[in-house]
Amino acid sequence: MTKTSPQPKVSIGLVALNGADYMTGCINGVQQQEYPNVDLLVIDNGSADKTYDVVKSEFPDVRILKNSANLGFAGGHNQAIRETDGEYYLALNQDVLMEPDYISKLVESCQKNPHIGAAQGKIKQLTFGRKSNMIDSLGLKLLPSGQAVNIAENEYDHGNFAESAEIFGVAGTVPIYRREALEDVKISTSSTLTGSEYFDETFFAYKEDVDLAFRLQLRKWRAIYVPDAVAYHERTVQSQGSGEQGNVAIAKNRATKSKFSRKVSFRNHHYLLQKNLLWGNFWRLSPEILWYETKMWGYGIVREPFLLPDMGKVFTRWPQMAKKRQQIMARRKATVEDIQRWFES
Repeated sequence: MTKTSPQPKVSIGLVALNGADYMTGCINGVQQQEYPNVDLLVIDNGSADKTYDVVKSEFPDVRILKNSANLGFAGGHNQAIRETDGEYYLALNQDVLMEPDYISKLVESCQKNPHIGAAQGKIKQLTFGRKSNMIDSLGLKLLPSGQAVNIAENEYDHGNFAESAEIFGVAGTVPIYRREALEDVKISTSSTLTGSEYFDETFFAYKEDVDLAFRLQLRKWRAIYVPDAVAYHERTVQSQGSGEQGNVAIAKNRATKSKFSRKVSFRNHHYLLQKNLLWGNFWRLSPEILWYETKMWGYGIVREPFLLPDMGKVFTRWPQMAKKRQQIMARRKATVEDIQRWFES
């Protein structure tokens, strides 16, 4: 689907898992993009349904690779990044519909500044397949507790999110990354066949976008929110919202999630802090972080004992995280003050 164009090539990685019902709409959204130089690769990430058959029959010209097992969000996108060569890489979720100018708006903004490593648009919610004005994410922000949450999630768009802004990081729903930035922050590891990873494959799924955002910030790559680029997302797993809800509301929200998502999110929250949080930031934020951790661990032990094995992994995988941290810190450019501003913004 690549077309001759002087504009930089955008490689799109669509990682699909049991997404047969989504493929038609999602790929049509790609093919309707106004941007003239895109290349789509579909990764069927071990689907048990007819995802592969739908793509092959309805879109015979689209390149698709079929994995025998689910490599997770991280592994699937790492595979797609390695298999493509665009100057930009767009990570596409199967349950996303992009407006026709989504990619062109993002590339236009990124091209204005070579220090921009990632960008995302205004992501709104799909409700029962219908486009809504409810915000899904305007990017990632950090709270003093150490949490990373979606900006403006579940807020209504009254036209009050019309200004472009620099953000801590992009959400993993439908972000675009400059390939140079991805290559700059990739980690060497013996745990993958290729010896390196862009998204941390230990995470498998959930919060790997936050981890990558941290690494980009530590290397002083900027992330931006582009309001004119609009896409819609049918979220299957709701987050805890802003993290500023009451404890009762957060507990009720957690009860709606699968045990798998709660287990993986718990350990990944700690992995990304072990790898990326600067000691100077930890000491400044320690009252908020320690209070949040006390509540998190206490609630887990009392109300969600199925988390106990994953609590153990927070400690047993520390040596693995420490090796990655050593690489990250040896190459960091950002200061404590550079990172602290994101906890206080």
